[in-house]
Amino acid sequence: TAPAYATDDTKKYFRQINRLSAAFNLAANVSMSTLGGDIQAEQPTSRRLGQAYGNLMMAYYTLWYFHKVQNSDANFLPLARWA
Repeated sequence: TAPAYATDDTKKYFRQINRLSAAFNLAANVSMSTLGGDIQAEQPTSRRLGQAYGNLMMAYYTLWYFHKVQNSDANFLPLARWA
C-alpha cells in the first residue's frame, strides 16, 4: 500500500516498489538459505543483492523527496516519474 502522503499520481509507483520489495525479500531469503554460511564465497550473489536493495531504496527516496521536500509540486512530477 501507498503511504498516506502519496498522491494519485504516485500511488502506483509506491505499490510497485512494495511489490518489488516483497520479491527481493523472497529472493534474498532463498539465496541466504541456499548458500548458508558460504555467502562470502559467493560474493557476486551478495553484490547483486546489495545493488538491488540500493536501487529499491533510491526509488523509494526519490518519491519521498518529491513529496516531503518538493511538497508534491507538479513541476517536479515528470522528474519523479523518470527516476
